[in-house]
Amino acid sequence: MRKNAIAIAVALTVILAVGLLSTLAYFTDKKEVTNTFTVGNLAIGLTEPGFVAESKLLPGTEIPKDPTVKLLEGSEDAYIFMQIVYGGNIMNFLDAISVNTNWKLVTGRTDLYVYAPGGTTGVVTAGTSLPALFSQVGVKQGLDGASFTGFSAANDKITIKAFAHQAYINGTLDYTTAENAAKVQLP
Repeated sequence: MRKNAIAIAVALTVILAVGLLSTLAYFTDKKEVTNTFTVGNLAIGLTEPGFVAESKLLPGTEIPKDPTVKLLEGSEDAYIFMQIVYGGNIMNFLDAISVNTNWKLVTGRTDLYVYAPGGTTGVVTAGTSLPALFSQVGVKQGLDGASFTGFSAANDKITIKAFAHQAYINGTLDYTTAENAAKVQLP
């Protein structure tokens, strides 16, 4: 009888353990969160839609030249800068360039401009095409063949450079950091 009692006790213990474990299964839960991160992006396009390649310097004429920047889709908000680099003696042949009022000269520079609609430095959002830095260059009047002595197409040219810098740093608009970076990148 003692063997039966032990067998019954063991059987009850096993039944109780199985019941308890299956009951615990009803009271369990599991959750998981996966975070996916992407890296910020900044990309610009620089075009001159009105410029005709191989334009000739003819005295008294105006040559369409309209450097235009677009902050491409998917980019972070940014400050946009453009630089005009006069190569060789090109300014001996051209009138002063009239920069669009939506661009203002960066403090301490004579060649670097920041997008500033209405005179206030502006943050540009993705997909935005900005107004051209200028629309044309004028060739000085009264030039003759002798005026072009020493002209070199390889050296006497205008180069336009564009630079974008993220507008928000640590969650705060930071123009000073952007300007300093532009001065380094566009010396």
